[in-house]
Amino acid sequence: MSSYIDSAIQTSPADMDTVLLDMQKVSGSLGEFLQELFRHPSIGNKDKGSARSQKHSQMVAKFLQGRSKVKAEEIVDLIYNHPEAVPKTARSNASRPASAVLRPDKEPMARWRIGEWAVSLVAKIISKEAEVMASKEGGLHLSKEQVNWQFVHQFSFGKVMATVEDKAPTLLRVLTAAAISPKKATNNSVTETPEWESYAEHFSKPVPSGSGNNKRDPFVVNTY
Repeated sequence: MSSYIDSAIQTSPADMDTVLLDMQKVSGSLGEFLQELFRHPSIGNKDKGSARSQKHSQMVAKFLQGRSKVKAEEIVDLIYNHPEAVPKTARSNASRPASAVLRPDKEPMARWRIGEWAVSLVAKIISKEAEVMASKEGGLHLSKEQVNWQFVHQFSFGKVMATVEDKAPTLLRVLTAAAISPKKATNNSVTETPEWESYAEHFSKPVPSGSGNNKRDPFVVNTY
């Protein structure tokens, strides 16, 4: 993300102040400006009208559709990791220890709110995926005629996981993230987290030898 940060640094403080002052005259605050900038008529803009200029529409569309140099997730990342997005560490002095300083509440601040929004969004996505998995079209329901010894004999965990991967990819990513540490090994050329082209292919291969390898695989039952 260094490229877009470097390009932002090239803007002079005077130019930035000019833009911010103009924005303040139009919208009042940064938040209200961003709200007007990204709010689409179809999702509610009754108070101030729904008209947007062609330039407004084109620039917003280019940014949101990923056709600009700076991507939407990069801006969210800058906001989430900004020092002003969290309560600042209280400093103690001779007259006032750090424990006596009243720290700002984290809940109104950007990092906490974005984190809560992200968790809520993932929960909604997983809920929709779960509905699909639980439906007859999810691929895991069997009719009475299909439940027989032949099905048991031909059962493949790889096929089940391939179905989950197809119908509930977000759920699978969350469960895998909980099971596998994202940390990398000391050797930069080797990543501890296994990467598979597909779960069906993964389960078709022999179990990795050595307890060390098995510990990194959440789909292998370990014995001690």
